[in-house]
Formats: sequence, structure tokens, C-alpha cells
Amino acid sequence: MIRLTLRTLLAYLDEVSDLTVTQREELRQQIEASDFARELVQRLRDASHRVRLPAPSVLGTGAADDPNTVAEYLENALPPESVAEFERICLESDTMLAEVSACHHVLKQMLDDPAKVSPADRERIEDRVRRAIAAGPATAAGDGRLRIEPAHPETATAVANGTLAPAGVVREQPPAEVPDYLRPSWGDRLPLIVGAVAATVLGGLAVVFLTPAPEIAKQEGLSQPGIVDVPTPPQPAGNDDSSDPGEGEANLSGTQEQTDIDNATAITAPEPAPKEQPPQVDEAEDTPSASDVPDPISQPETNPQPENPPQSEPTPGPIVPPVELGQPKPVTDIAPVERDPVERDPVARAESSNKPEPLKKIGDFLGPETSVAVVRDKNGSWLRLTADAALVPGSVVECLPSYRARFKLANGVMLKLIDDTRVAFDQGREDARLPRVGVEYGRLVFDGNGEKSAVVELDVAGIIGRVELAPNARLAVEVLRPYTPGFDVLAASPTASISAWAPQSGVVWTTPLTTVRADRPRSWKFTASGDLDQLTDASTDPGWIEPVGQSISVERASRDLESLMPQQRPLRVELARIAINEDYLPEVRRLGAVAALSLGQVDEIVAMLDEDNSNEVVIGEIVTHLRDAASRSPELASAIRRALVDKHGERRADDVVSLLRGYSPQQVGLTQDEREVGAVDQLLTWLEDDTSTAPAAVLRLAALNLHELIEIDQSDRLDPYRETSKKLRTRAKNLKNRLGKGRLNFVGDDPDAP
Repeated sequence: MIRLTLRTLLAYLDEVSDLTVTQREELRQQIEASDFARELVQRLRDASHRVRLPAPSVLGTGAADDPNTVAEYLENALPPESVAEFERICLESDTMLAEVSACHHVLKQMLDDPAKVSPADRERIEDRVRRAIAAGPATAAGDGRLRIEPAHPETATAVANGTLAPAGVVREQPPAEVPDYLRPSWGDRLPLIVGAVAATVLGGLAVVFLTPAPEIAKQEGLSQPGIVDVPTPPQPAGNDDSSDPGEGEANLSGTQEQTDIDNATAITAPEPAPKEQPPQVDEAEDTPSASDVPDPISQPETNPQPENPPQSEPTPGPIVPPVELGQPKPVTDIAPVERDPVERDPVARAESSNKPEPLKKIGDFLGPETSVAVVRDKNGSWLRLTADAALVPGSVVECLPSYRARFKLANGVMLKLIDDTRVAFDQGREDARLPRVGVEYGRLVFDGNGEKSAVVELDVAGIIGRVELAPNARLAVEVLRPYTPGFDVLAASPTASISAWAPQSGVVWTTPLTTVRADRPRSWKFTASGDLDQLTDASTDPGWIEPVGQSISVERASRDLESLMPQQRPLRVELARIAINEDYLPEVRRLGAVAALSLGQVDEIVAMLDEDNSNEVVIGEIVTHLRDAASRSPELASAIRRALVDKHGERRADDVVSLLRGYSPQQVGLTQDEREVGAVDQLLTWLEDDTSTAPAAVLRLAALNLHELIEIDQSDRLDPYRETSKKLRTRAKNLKNRLGKGRLNFVGDDPDAP
């Protein structure tokens, strides 16, 4: 059985794929059985979303502030004797609890969506690793981790005539930079400054009052003028097992298994390799004389040497320490590092500098002020967009249900998001100067910029293409994963349905498999693979491109909810609070729960299935939203099931899940014999036997499914909202008798069929 620790709790909350279904269930049961665990879950969620919670020091040390300690704990590489102490620190500090939770969440996101590394960066990193391996293994202070930065440079060695021979040319390491927003404020430094000033003043007073009169005495132990002591040559840094890593150097643990980490070998990155070595001479002539050694502090030559000097005058490599006779020569035949062709070739460097820069801003949010669009920040929280907010590459935006949002892309194209829609903005993959819009689901409209043709890269359900828009062209796109009765959304999402309309001419949409040219009003569909499904002339638009009149209640609820949503706080929590606050109108609460569902918060809308003072219309709307959300994402479907388990237990949760899933024609039955033992019989059995013990959600959804499957007169309709249990059982029993006699009319049957 898996143990419930802070690390396994984080894995459970972040839904790490390494956990099996059995392990997830074991962790869930342990959390439910422990008051402390449930409280810790709430603390984790609250601390992770708290806006002004201080962050640990970037360059901190010790068990609490060292980033390496957090990394080793999450990687399960921290020594066992340190784990308990580190977890105690986390449990006592909301700052450390939020730090560990955020790091775990970021690592999980990186595993789900690995970072894209350019070939040039990958080659540069691999080249550095190759050079480090070529230098041979070396330990650093007995640490088993891999040293990435160079070891301490060797100090200069004195020779007999007093001239210093540098040990080697050492590449200057850039100082560690800390972002401005993470640097300590003057308020944090004030106690240190006051203490330093006080110590300086006290030290000066001590010198004035306690120092005796100066005495002239003969000093002993000084070397005679003109004589320089020759110190013992220092050992090479790579072989000094007792030396500690220098300031600014970091040891980085690899992401290997625990056994590999324990046996890891520290290797030191080599010094920069020389471009070319001078001809070898015998050992007697190999030691350079004082005149051959350049002065380390001399001024540079005014005429620099060419990059490729003649072979007769080789460029001297790094000067090595003198070698005693009989000692092995230092290794100096490391292969030179290949320079970047762009840096080596002036023409290529000029062409590279003239290459257009990629987009740094994809577009701007235009509103209107009453629209509600939210953007996901780096912590995974959803924040409301303000007017004229800029969209940077990587922005994920959601237009909340019942609202519309307008954006202006960098090339002037206008974009509208309609109702429940989620898109991701980025640079183009083929051309980084183009805006790229990735559509996860929903409805959106592109309008030309009115001046010239423009191109947008469009990613629709994984189908990447280019859309060319004439100045006054318009393109409407709808991406849905429609609810399919009986489809198991916990296992996979339904196939995406991709539809497009061009109400005017001037649209060209090119995908890897086809090109659609709308030279007149047209509509078309794409298959899941990106091939053209059907292309027809379109005289009318789908009806949702332009705003349509909403009911008075929905319009008022949208306006009231918009006024309640803050600008700077995470919206998911705020929407959940609105949904459970009975001081607001029921329409506002339901719209808040639906909006929270779009952002992944499911508990509030699931609870509304059992609320009193409800009716079939309201429950029907809630069920529609739950079915659509579950069809979009298996993860969201799993979250809905977990919320049902928390509320009703495993058995009843499975009943509600099957009712939300609905029933396919095969599950209902295609023949009379199949129907007598099919889904309708099961629904009537629930209503006949479980009216006194079943949750309200089961009875309401069972009646809703029956009304979807069979045609019932108004006088025979089931009403679990107002009827007594006895009357409901009587109606269910009568319908079951009619089912057995073949006298029920099923939806979709031909009324004239025998």
C-alpha cells in the first residue's frame, strides 16, 4: 500500500500519470480518513494561490532556502535523515509549502509538455558536456553530484626570477544575476546596513582609544630585497579532493534513478581548449624561459593577430606551469571548440542581424468592458484580462460562458471569441513573425484588417495550417467535441468536429492535406486528420457570428456576475464563492458555477444536482454543461467523478456517472426483447425501488434520461421534484408494465411502423 507523504500527496493533487488507479484510490481513502491530510490539502491550495505570499531567497542556503534541497526532495534524492526535517519545515511554513507545491506543479507541466530547445542551444549544451567528459572524472569535496561550472582556476606560480607564470587562461564566469522582482528590498537590508555602520563606528573608536603609541622595531622574518621565495606549486584543481566548490558554482543533480544518483561521479568542466599547439620539443627545452612568458599585466597589442595565422608562426596556446624533469607533461591536446558558423562568418553574421525579429507581442485584448476573458498565469491561476492587456507568446485565454471577447492581433486581424471558448496565442511555428492561434474548443471569428491581406497560423485540434484573409474577409470557426450518448468520456475524448464558414469571399485555408479557397460564400468541414470533409455554398451564417438577443434573466445574470468578478485575484476561487453564496440570485449562482466549471472547478456545479427548489429545466441545463465539459477533456471528466465520489460515495457516484454519460441506441435496445432488459428497464427500476434511499441527483437524472429516450404524455411525465416517493414509484411501475407489453414509444421510432 502506498504511503501518504507530502510528496505522494503532491503527486495525487497534480494527477501525476505515474500513479496507478489503485494507488490513486488508496491515497484518496487515506486523505478522506485523515483530518490532518484534508486540512493540508486546503492549505496547499490556499498557499499556492495566495498573491502576496513571500518567496524564498533565490540564492539561499540551508534546508529551508536552498533550491537544491527542494529539487532533491521532489526527485526522491534527499538523504533519508534529511527528509523528515525538510517536511517539518514545509508543514510549519506556508511559504515553503507553496514553494514545494509550485515546483512540483511546474515539473509536472514540463513532463506533460516538454520545453522546446532549439538545435543550436542543444548542440551548445551537448558540446559542453562532451568537453567535461573529455577532461576525465574528478571529485569535488566528496560530493557525488555533477559539477557543471569550471573548478577554481589555478593561481599563478612564481618562478625564481620573480616573474609570475599564469596557470592558464580562465574564461571569466558571468556573475549570477537575480531578477529585480526577487531581489531583497531596502527594507530587508536595513538591519544589516545599520549593523554594519554601528560596527564601523565602534571599531574606529576602539582603534583611537586602545592603540598604543607607535614603536619602531626591527622586523624579523622579511625576505631580503631582490630575493623572491618560490612557493610550492599548487595541485591541479581537478585532482584536489578536499577543495569545496567555489562561490557562485552550483552542483546540479541529474534526473536519474536513486541508485544512479548515489553512485554519480563528479566531473569538472575543463578550461577552454587552445586553438592550436606549438610544435613539441624535448623535455629539456619544454620549460619556457622568463623572456618567453608574456607579462600577464602588459597592455594588449594595437594590431590584433589574424584569426588564422600562418603555420610558420603558430598562435601560442595557454601557458602551462613549469614541468620538473622526470615529471609527466600536462595534457594540452584537447580538441579545439568549434565556433558557431554565424559568429565565424561576417556575411552570415550580417544576414542573421538583418533577419526579422519574431513576435514579442501576439496582440491586445480590446474588451468590451462588459466582456469577461481570463488568462492563465505561470502558476496555473486564471486572472481576468483588463482592457488593452497585451498578449505575449504562450498566453492561454478563456472566454467565459455567455460572454464575448475581442482581440486585435499583431498584424491587424480582429479576433472574436464567443461563449465558452479557449485558445492559446503564440508565435508561428514555420514563421515566427506570424501570430499563431491554437483553438482547444469553442467558437471564434476572424476579420481582415481592412487595409491589406494578412496571414494567421491556425492550430485547430492539432491541425496546423495557414489562413490568408483579404482586407474585408471574414472566417468563422467552430471546434467542438460533441456529447455522444453512451460514450465513455473517462477513457477518451470524442472526435473533434471542425466546421468553418466564410460569409464573404477572400479566404484561403491551407492544411498539410488540402487547401480550401473561398472565392464566394462557402462552408466546409474538416476530418480529424485535417482532410476536407465537405465543401458547400453557404448563403447564411450559422447564427452565432453576430450577437443574438439573450433572455432577460441570462442578460441580467451575466451583467451581475461580471460586476462581482475581481481584476487581480484568481477567478476560480472567486467564482466558487459566488456559486455557493445564497445571497445572490439563483441565475447568478448557476452562471458562476458554469464559469468555474470552464476553469476546472467542478464541486459547486456538481452540488447543484441535489439542491432543493430546482426543476427539470434547471437540472437539464446543468446536465448539458457537465456533459459538454466531460466530452472536452478526460481529466475534467475524472474531476467530475471525484466530486461525485466525495459527495455520494463510490456506488452512487458510478450511478450518476452512467446517467450523465447517457445511453446509446445499442444500450437502449434495437428490438423489443432487447428493450425489455435494456437501459429503460434499469432507469425504471431505480425509480421504482430506490425513491426513498437514492440521492436526489439519481432520481432527477433517471427521470431526465427517460424523457430523452421515450415519448410520454404530459400526464404521465415523471416529476421527482414535487411528487411524493409513493406517487413516483407508482408511475415508474406503470411505465414498466407498458414496456413489457411493447406499448412504449421510443424516441426515433417510426410511428407508422408495425
